Amino acid sequence: MAQVRHYLAALTRLREALPDAEWRVHVDDLDVPWVEGRYVLEAKM
Repeated sequence: MAQVRHYLAALTRLREALPDAEWRVHVDDLDVPWVEGRYVLEAKM
């Protein structure tokens, strides 16, 4: 899971650098929402 957190943190920095771009992020067929200034991968239980 550490790799996914690192990946999402890198995407967050990229999104901050390109604020006018349109973004959609998916990891293993899961939609990753943008919440309060960062990407959040919600755990499915």
